[in-house]
Amino acid sequence: MANRSAAIHPLLNRMHHYLGAENVPSTETYCGGAMGFKDGVETLSTDGRRRRAVLPGLGERERDLVNYFAIYPNFLHQFVLKALKHEDHEGREA
Repeated sequence: MANRSAAIHPLLNRMHHYLGAENVPSTETYCGGAMGFKDGVETLSTDGRRRRAVLPGLGERERDLVNYFAIYPNFLHQFVLKALKHEDHEGREA
């Protein structure tokens, strides 16, 4: 089996295991879920150390998770489509 971690940013891969996600059911408007930190990692910083207090009201479990979500439609995706349509229109001869 190929090493799939090569597609994941190396720093993020050091912070948590890319196969350790707890995904929520995807919908037409979003997909994603939560991942826990590896041992010794407190937050997503370059060294994994937390230098500030956690957000008030978070429980122990919530403090140890990072949530990743993709929200659709992606603005960049829409922008690229419009740019391509404009380019196509400009490239045609009248």
